[in-house]
Amino acid sequence: TRNGMVVGEGSAFLVLESAHAAAARGVAAHARLVGWAVALDSCGRTGVSREGSALLQTMRQALKLAKLSVNQIDYINAHGTGTKLNDSAEAQAVRTLFGNQAANVTCSSTKPITGHCLGATPALEAVVSVEALRHQTIPPTANCLSQDPLCPINVQPLTAQSAKLSNVMSNSLGFWGYHASLIFSK
Repeated sequence: TRNGMVVGEGSAFLVLESAHAAAARGVAAHARLVGWAVALDSCGRTGVSREGSALLQTMRQALKLAKLSVNQIDYINAHGTGTKLNDSAEAQAVRTLFGNQAANVTCSSTKPITGHCLGATPALEAVVSVEALRHQTIPPTANCLSQDPLCPINVQPLTAQSAKLSNVMSNSLGFWGYHASLIFSK
């Protein structure tokens, strides 16, 4: 029943430093950034192909860098704009990469709460992913009363869910085709 995205306002940032530097300062890390990748999809202003091929590429590369398999991803913070093209393309990319495991990895989008904060979105959703790890909780996809059959992934609707999380992936799809995937570990 989604009918498009809502623009939000916000900002976020993460401090990235080596484990050695954090230990020298006497601070504990909230998570480790273990994998990342970016890709460009030349599909125009919305920048996503129907099958999500560039996002699929970023997820594969991030997993490779992290030296993780799809079986080791416990949660995906989906880009989830609430638009038919982006949502179905992202779901297709997840299904292609995760195959039979797609039903086992829970996905959610926080945009029903935050809105789409445009350029701030990747940082904001990276913070949400780190907080999911810290609190061992999968955030919900608010207002998800029915799931589109074109998005056959395991969506966490309506309420947060406690879960044992070790590795989470955060996907971002940008205008003009700039896509990224980040993987954070506990």
